[in-house]
Amino acid sequence: MKKKLSLFLAILLLQVSFPLNAFALETNHELNANQINLVNELLDTRLALIGQEDYSMLDKIDQDLISLGVKKLTFNEVMGINCNEISPYVEHPVTDNMYWYSYWESYKYNGIQYRVQTVIAQPKKGYASSLLMSGHHVIEKEPSIDWIAGSVNAASVIAYSGVGELIPGASISITIYDSVKAFVSGISKITKITSASISYAYSHTAEVRFKYVRPADAPANSESLAFICSKGITSVGYQYPEFNFIGGSAEPNVIQGKQTVESIPEKYDDNKTAVEAYVNMYTGACDYVSRVKITGPESKIVSYIYPPVPSHPWQLVG
Repeated sequence: MKKKLSLFLAILLLQVSFPLNAFALETNHELNANQINLVNELLDTRLALIGQEDYSMLDKIDQDLISLGVKKLTFNEVMGINCNEISPYVEHPVTDNMYWYSYWESYKYNGIQYRVQTVIAQPKKGYASSLLMSGHHVIEKEPSIDWIAGSVNAASVIAYSGVGELIPGASISITIYDSVKAFVSGISKITKITSASISYAYSHTAEVRFKYVRPADAPANSESLAFICSKGITSVGYQYPEFNFIGGSAEPNVIQGKQTVESIPEKYDDNKTAVEAYVNMYTGACDYVSRVKITGPESKIVSYIYPPVPSHPWQLVG
């Protein structure tokens, strides 16, 4: 419910034209907490729309992001952040298949003020991208195995973090009964399915954030990449080409639906983690969605999805 409300509020924001303030024209202007909340609402809506292949509002969202103080970057500008960082040679031009955004904010740690630059990568419409993953699969019921409508899951999704732990709130499942009850009469939770097949179409849309940190009084362009994190939205659509049970049947592909789950690791977008990594000179600080497991009846695998786990922005392009 909370997620639906957030998405509704973000869509309402799209109906408002934010005035272009002076701060929006300053590359390194720091956003306040209210501005960042609005920015994240818009970016969340944007990612969800990309996952639905609905690009109609993306330009409007970009205009609102810029008006709030977000800078839209090119890949070359991303590569230019902290020119002292060691990065591999990348031939130019490259296929920049990402949208890049950046904003600054302040964070106080142990009494010292730091500046944090967050660089966000989202998949670009019309391009193949490592942040967009999709596929299809079919599971058929074996005659020797009983499927009881209320006891067997039609689809389940579970997402894991980089350390292999289940991400809180990033799991969802639906039983065969719940997936078909709106389409089939005469079925109950104890109904035995005699023959069936389920066709799945799944997708995962990811966002990656790179956090660069430097002390507030340090020179410009002296920030270092300190923390990387990702999140994603997984959608699983299903339909039944065949569905027969004791007492009835359904027309092919009449039964269909979709399950969607958002995977947000515990430390996603966490400035404290970024600044601590910078202060302690810890390299490799990250919190990724490392794996998404999609299963059907009898826990049969529909797909394993492995979102990218980059250590630098250049690894996302191409």
